[in-house]
Order: sequence, then structure tokens, then C-alpha cells
Amino acid sequence: MYLNDIWELKLDSLVWRKVSASGPRPRIRADGGVILNTNNNRMLIFGGKDGSTFYNDLWALDLTPGNEQWTQLSPTGNIPSGRAGFAHAQDRNGTKLYVFAGWDGWDYFNDLYELDVPTLTWSRLYPSGDLLLQRRNTCGAWDCFNTNFFVFGGEHGRGGYLGDAYYVHSDAGGTTRRNWEQMMGTAASLYIATVSSGQVRIRCVVPRTCHLKVRIPDATGRVVRDFFSGTMTPPGNWLWWNRKDANGLTVSSGTYHCRLETEHTTVSRKFIIAD
Repeated sequence: MYLNDIWELKLDSLVWRKVSASGPRPRIRADGGVILNTNNNRMLIFGGKDGSTFYNDLWALDLTPGNEQWTQLSPTGNIPSGRAGFAHAQDRNGTKLYVFAGWDGWDYFNDLYELDVPTLTWSRLYPSGDLLLQRRNTCGAWDCFNTNFFVFGGEHGRGGYLGDAYYVHSDAGGTTRRNWEQMMGTAASLYIATVSSGQVRIRCVVPRTCHLKVRIPDATGRVVRDFFSGTMTPPGNWLWWNRKDANGLTVSSGTYHCRLETEHTTVSRKFIIAD
């Protein structure tokens, strides 16, 4: 069920209140972006979806007690396409809103937009550096001390979840240094998609080109097969293990682990083979 109601929680008393705002209100939706703009005592809402439609509209809710009111805003510039599940954050002064990635029900995005809140002007930014993978359901945050917009993780369009973290810097004057910087080493992801009597299907997801190893230990930790060693490019690849150990013998049923190792991270997933 999609909703468009507004609720307020009083933190001192922990009492909820339904806000009855006047004016036309946004359509029902989910997975949009919401920020609290304290400079103007209002809440801004961008985008989202209602199950079939993906929005790129912008709304403001005046939070004046007893006079709450909705207003649909009319921004100009390079407006982002309709989307949901994107990362978003505003700067410390509430003058810039950043929107990254998301999806429209079909395509996954990796684009970055900036809204100048005082003038309601959208701009698309083109940071240099690593080209981040397209994604949805990613997280965004603003670093007030170093004026950075952070993004973390998300779901990649070709399957699998990401564990990478990047930031783009914005100078004090609001000028964005257009360069993605990675916060940590390659954060690969690993999924066991299918376990059958004949083979195990493994999904490896990597946000950037890296060298990795995939090993199969048994329940005791003994490695029965060094399964893969090589370079993998984004977004990753499928691997199939035929249940053969290092000597070419079929392993018995039981509990096993699939371990993915890169220079910076190690990820392990447990699976069970039952004949």
C-alpha cells in the first residue's frame, strides 16, 4: 500500500501526531527523497514511485505549527528523470540537494544531480574518477565537517548487492569538485544462487576491476578446491562449481563455504549440498 500522509513524533513526549496540511498534496508514493530544510522550516520531497509511475516532482511542506501547507515547486535546469530508490542528502546550510542513482522500473542509474535550493535550479554533475556502477536502494549522507556527499552500497541492476563507499567533495562556496573518491578497497559481494546435485552457481559482484580468489572450504575449514583466481571487471560474473575437489573427485553432501578474497576484503557464504 502506498501512502501520502504525514506524521510528526514529539521526541520529548514520544507522542505521534498526524499532520493535516492544506493545499494539493503529492500523490501516494514510496522510495522518494525527503529532507528537512530548517532554514525555511519546511520539508522537501523529491521523486519516488507509486507502483507504476516514477516521479521527478518536487514538493515543499511548510511546517509552521497550525499552518502546515503543501506547495508543488517548479524547478528549472537539467531536471533528473523520474526515479526511486536513490541516494540523497542536503548540505549543511540547506542550499544544495544532491541526488544520485536510483531506477525507473526498468533502467538503473549512476548519474549525479545537484539542486540549488534558493533558485530551484537543477544541474547534472559529471565527476571524474571511477565510474560507479548503476544501482538502486543506495544510501546517501552529508559530511558537515569536510563538505562531502557520501554514497554507500545499493542493489545493482544485473543482480547482487554492492558494498562500496564513495564520496564527492563540495567546496565551502558550493562548487563541487567533480571527482569520485573511494573510501575503502574493493568491496566485493558474493551470493550462492543455486545448489543442486550437479553444480553450485555462484554470483560475484565487484564495483571495480580487481584480482580475486574464490575458494571452497568444507565445514572444518579445509579447502577442498581453489576454484577461481584471476581478474574480474565490473559488475562481476557468474561462476559454476561442478562439486569436484582438487583431485577431481565429487565431494559428498554436507556443509560448505564459498570464500571470496580480494586485496582488501574477504567475504564468505555458507551453503549445503544435499544429495
